[in-house]
Amino acid sequence: MVDLNLFRERHYWVGTLVAASLYGGFTGIFIVLTQFLQQGLGYTALHAALSIVAFTVGSAVCGVISGRIVHRVGAPLVIDGTAVTAVGLAATALVVGGSSGSGAPMGLLLAGPLLVAGCGAGCVIAANQTLALHRVPRKEGSTAAGVYQTGMKIGTSLGTALATSLLFSRIAATHSDWAAAAQTGLIGAAALAAVAFLVALPGFTLGGRDSTPGVVEEEEVEMAR
Repeated sequence: MVDLNLFRERHYWVGTLVAASLYGGFTGIFIVLTQFLQQGLGYTALHAALSIVAFTVGSAVCGVISGRIVHRVGAPLVIDGTAVTAVGLAATALVVGGSSGSGAPMGLLLAGPLLVAGCGAGCVIAANQTLALHRVPRKEGSTAAGVYQTGMKIGTSLGTALATSLLFSRIAATHSDWAAAAQTGLIGAAALAAVAFLVALPGFTLGGRDSTPGVVEEEEVEMAR
């Protein structure tokens, strides 16, 4: 069903791995933070959702921007975005772990690091798909996009399972210390985002031609001439 020759294109398989790792990283944080806020701090469902909305806002805004500039910026947008996402998630874990006895509203404490993580993820989501698919032959485009989406779904499933496993195993070990448990789950999420960075950095920079889509199109026009 899938032509394995697709994976001879380095940017395609690198982009697919980046998507799987990144989605595995940030999708699990919503369950972890929701459980922490509602079960650990007694927030209502609405209050908990509002406390983590900064990630969604950052992701939406930066996703629109990255989609418009990826043809000029290219691979650095994905590389920097994965790094920013990992840093933002790690900072979120630190905030949650140090929240005991702080007295400050958790929604305000989480807003900064979640906004950073969301901006990083938004930069990656649109740009990475463009870089992964722009060298794929048109006749294989639908298949390549399907495999790419499958990689994202697999990453999402594994990442969610990892984050929740870390959360609840830590809950059992610490006798319901929700702050410590949530911090452990978020560290797992940050680690997966860091994997995306470690894949993207060499994958998009070492060897090969310029991976900027606009540059590739210009090169193809020159070759046609």
